[in-house]
Amino acid sequence: MPLPTIPISQTQRAAQTLLALAQGSAPLPTPPPLSSGQDASADSQSSIRVVCISDTHCAYPEVPDGDLLLHTGDMTNKGTFDEIQAQLDWLKSLPHKTKVVIAGNHDNLLDTTFVENKPGPNIAPHGGETARRRKGKGKAELDWGAIVYLDNSAATVTVDLPGGEEAAPRKRSLKIFGSPWTPIMRGFPVYPFQYDPGARDPWEGLIPDDTDIFLIHGPPRFHLDQNYGCEHLLREVWRARPPLVVFGHVHAAHGEETVVYDTVRYWHMRAMTTQSWGSLLVLAFHAVLARLGISGSRSPETSRGEASHLVNSAVKSGDRKFDIISFDI
Repeated sequence: MPLPTIPISQTQRAAQTLLALAQGSAPLPTPPPLSSGQDASADSQSSIRVVCISDTHCAYPEVPDGDLLLHTGDMTNKGTFDEIQAQLDWLKSLPHKTKVVIAGNHDNLLDTTFVENKPGPNIAPHGGETARRRKGKGKAELDWGAIVYLDNSAATVTVDLPGGEEAAPRKRSLKIFGSPWTPIMRGFPVYPFQYDPGARDPWEGLIPDDTDIFLIHGPPRFHLDQNYGCEHLLREVWRARPPLVVFGHVHAAHGEETVVYDTVRYWHMRAMTTQSWGSLLVLAFHAVLARLGISGSRSPETSRGEASHLVNSAVKSGDRKFDIISFDI
């Protein structure tokens, strides 16, 4: 059942109105370019087709072709060995050259600490004799094939490009950082890979500065999240400014958004998170200047560090299935 949208305060509604005023009818900016890597120029032959999916929950949707497949968690419903291995076998069968996966809060087996504290009848934190006694298999016994699995870690993936000679293939490298974390949601049980956002900020300084693609199971606050996202994560995205941010978790908020890091949007972020009238007044001042064309980012083109392309890649919400998001970078 889809989650209802969390209502926002009067101050936050005013901030949203001011942002809309500042944007006016200006065209949406294009997402920023990612690093071109080795032996690749910025032409159409250097592009990589990226396909984004999330929250498959044991389903096997039709996935469009591409070069790089990103799955941002909740492969399964209960996170048992058999469920996860079935999803991995399906992912391995897809034709994409490179596949990168993170876990979600329903992929129990992949959170060893959680499983040690709450082992299920078919889930054990480790393989071997302990798993056999519990009639389950452990994380170490999963067959990932060539899938890249990230757990608060980074990997540089290299994708072959068309047009290269056999002796000198053209390649493009991208640094991807992935994390399965999501905040605990009030009124819900505690799931794997979750943290209490009121007790600590797990995100500060976590994303490497040279990250091209950031994979996270849950969204940053106020962006494709029905207001369930994390404010700590939002601040870290603003600090690191990765060109591409892909997530899921909040199924009904599926979609795409470009966030521009200009003065208006900074004060919009401050007003939304602090809900202070002081931040709202500063936002109003810069919104008027932007509307008059005196300041603010109005260019349709963005450079690295000036904007991020955000994608909520959930494939369905209840019985509603979404078109899978794919694009060239």
